[in-house]
Amino acid sequence: MPTLEKEIHLPRYNELPDIELYADQVITYLNNHLVLFNTGGITRTMINNYVKQGIVSSPIKKKYNRNHLAYLLVVCILKNVFSISEICEMIHYQKSTYPTAKSYDMFCEEMELAISKVFHVEMMDMGESQTYEVRLLKLVVTAVANKLYMQQVIEERVAHLNSLKD
Repeated sequence: MPTLEKEIHLPRYNELPDIELYADQVITYLNNHLVLFNTGGITRTMINNYVKQGIVSSPIKKKYNRNHLAYLLVVCILKNVFSISEICEMIHYQKSTYPTAKSYDMFCEEMELAISKVFHVEMMDMGESQTYEVRLLKLVVTAVANKLYMQQVIEERVAHLNSLKD
């Protein structure tokens, strides 16, 4: 598997194919971009499940467009860390705030920046004063802390949106 130590680039919305793709083409396209994220890739069954769950809209005449590709890339990258319900909440919130293209491009930019920062800091911290085990422990607890914080932010946002409905 390629490593993320080098600068990565996620395709921006306008770089996604501007022609509609069939499921097999979508799978090939997405898996080429997901290899860096160690997701195990995406399958036709996964795509169908995401459509059934309402995470991704149904294909139009069995073809997928840029919006589908954007949502599927985000879901596949996030599913290693977050539950499908958490991903749905995040997507729902983003959709209520920004258009798909803007939201997706922001995701790509932030993902690339976060990866760059994490790998840069990790390489800077490779001094002899810290063992591999200590660095690993710091990464693990930071990941948990970030996930807990994200869950709290989502819960607060959902509560706020629900209070507006009442």
